[in-house]
Amino acid sequence: MNAGHNPPILLRRNAGRLSVDRLTEGGTVIGLLSCASYRQGDLILEPGDLLVAFTDGVRETMNGQEEE
Repeated sequence: MNAGHNPPILLRRNAGRLSVDRLTEGGTVIGLLSCASYRQGDLILEPGDLLVAFTDGVRETMNGQEEE
């Protein structure tokens, strides 16, 4: 589910407990290596699940002092 980006996160409630899963299937940055391979993952989203997906631009934002 990623190709060099941070893995998406799945938040799910199960029997009253919150589980946090990082979805790490995927591979390296697209185009970085000519022989790279990628793995595909599958999941079923249930009512109430929260899938958080973001790119590196989210974690590399700058504040007023131009610090990450």
